[in-house]
Amino acid sequence: LSHLSSAGARAIKKSIKEKIEVKISLDFDEYYSILKKNKAKFNVLPAHTLDELRDLKQRMPDAFQLFAVYHQDKMIGGVFTFHANDNVLLTFYIASLEEYRDLRPVNRCLHEVSLWAKSNGYAYLDLGVSMNTESDNPMEPAWNLISFKEFIGARGFLRQKYSLKLSS
Repeated sequence: LSHLSSAGARAIKKSIKEKIEVKISLDFDEYYSILKKNKAKFNVLPAHTLDELRDLKQRMPDAFQLFAVYHQDKMIGGVFTFHANDNVLLTFYIASLEEYRDLRPVNRCLHEVSLWAKSNGYAYLDLGVSMNTESDNPMEPAWNLISFKEFIGARGFLRQKYSLKLSS
C-alpha cells in the first residue's frame, strides 16, 4: 500500500475490514449484468456483448481474466483484464454496483489485480483511456476518472498517435 496516497490506502483497508473478497471468476453472466448497469450511467453500452467476451475467453483462455469482487458471497463488481504483451496487463473493463460504492470494491479489485500482475511478471498495469464519453470532442479528458486513477496510485501519460497520409 506504500505507493498509494493515505486516502487510497485507507480505502483498501476499509475494503479489507468490510470483508470484500476478490477472486478470479468465470461468472461472466453476473459480471456482464453489473457492467451493463455501470455503462448505462453514462448512456453507453459495453463495446462487446456477453457472447463476445465469452468467445474471447474461450479463444485465448490465458489472455483474459475476470477478477470478481464479492461482498457476503454476492458479486458487486469486477475487472476484466487482457494480457496485452509480456510487460502490460490491460484493464479491459472495470465495473461495480453503485449501491456498494462505499465499500470501495473497485479500489480493492484494482489493488488485487496490481498484486497479481506484479507476481505474474508484468511491468505495467494499464488502466485504459480516460476520455469523457459525453463530450462531442473524443479527446476531452474525464477529470473525475483521472482523479480516481491517480487516487489509487496510477500515473498518467499521454498516448500519442502519428499518422502519415501517403499519396497514391
